[in-house]
Amino acid sequence: MNLQRLFKIQAELDTAIIEKKGLHGKDLLADRILALLVELGECANEWRGFKFWSEDQEPRTFASRMKYSDPVNRHGAYPVSYSPLLEEYVDCLHFVLSIGNSLMEKYKFQIEYEMPFKVLHSIPGQQFLTVFARVNDIDSMDFAGGYESHKYRNSYEALLKDFFGLGTTLRFSWEEVETAYLQKNKINHERQVTGY
Repeated sequence: MNLQRLFKIQAELDTAIIEKKGLHGKDLLADRILALLVELGECANEWRGFKFWSEDQEPRTFASRMKYSDPVNRHGAYPVSYSPLLEEYVDCLHFVLSIGNSLMEKYKFQIEYEMPFKVLHSIPGQQFLTVFARVNDIDSMDFAGGYESHKYRNSYEALLKDFFGLGTTLRFSWEEVETAYLQKNKINHERQVTGY
């Protein structure tokens, strides 16, 4: 997976959204952090492993939905299979990259290399908790302010490593993550055009 390419692709989407919604000059970092926390919760919900009260703890890795060759008039329906868990993970990836772009711009640092993926826990539930904690660390630092640039970089790199470690514990290949990300990015661009 080429992180530099994904950062660039995400920056293009973020720029399109800012222009479309008239958000120039607005600091969106806190909103992006909250959005990531929500998406992480949705991803955990599709994983289901934390639901000790439920008989059904199997991850949602296969589902189907209808697509249309003519979506405006809803003609030409055909089924399409997808992985709800992967879809939610990729939604998280959009915000992880978006937060990274925000931090790099705001605190003047760069992520210049492909990082190894860090799996702290072999149990996805524990890895989810680690990622939640990393996101909260960044939010707390940004809220408090006054930290040196390298501290933001270190916190963000820890988030990246642990987030990709989560993908490893969820058994995703990086090829399928990148493919799903690019597909969803295209949908997100289309949504900006159609008024989502």
